[in-house]
Amino acid sequence: VDALNIYDVLSSIHTLADKNNAAAMLGNTGAADDDDHGNGDIDDRSIANLMLDQIEFANVIIVSKAEMLLRKEGKEKLEETKALLQKLNPKARIVVPLVDKFGDLDVAQHLLNTGLFDMDEASTSAGWVVELEKKEHTPETEEYGVSSVVFRSTDMPFHPGRLSSIL
Repeated sequence: VDALNIYDVLSSIHTLADKNNAAAMLGNTGAADDDDHGNGDIDDRSIANLMLDQIEFANVIIVSKAEMLLRKEGKEKLEETKALLQKLNPKARIVVPLVDKFGDLDVAQHLLNTGLFDMDEASTSAGWVVELEKKEHTPETEEYGVSSVVFRSTDMPFHPGRLSSIL
């Protein structure tokens, strides 16, 4: 743990949530993926569990798509979403950008150098303790079958129609 301090100071843990994935955390029982990852064990944990883990551990929870939620379902639904997130993580700072694509998110105020992360507190959280008691750590990429790809190009951006047909 002290080795982390050599490279940088971890200021806070952030995650995104919206009405759809917040509701899914309470009602989704679907499998994350049906592959056995080559070890013979089928992963039957849901993506909802991963989202729940992230929300419970975050110091800052950013509510995405709030502007759309307000427009389509009203302020009451936004308040319900915020209340649900606060119940799941009473210590987290809930940030609700109201401009599309986070146009009004004050990054300096809400995300950078917040000082909210506390390694001692984090290392005593229930999820952390359970993970440390395991014989071997399984990364979330394997545990939930989650992966990512970064595409960088200044010459040729994706064509929306062709990308959609591939996905």
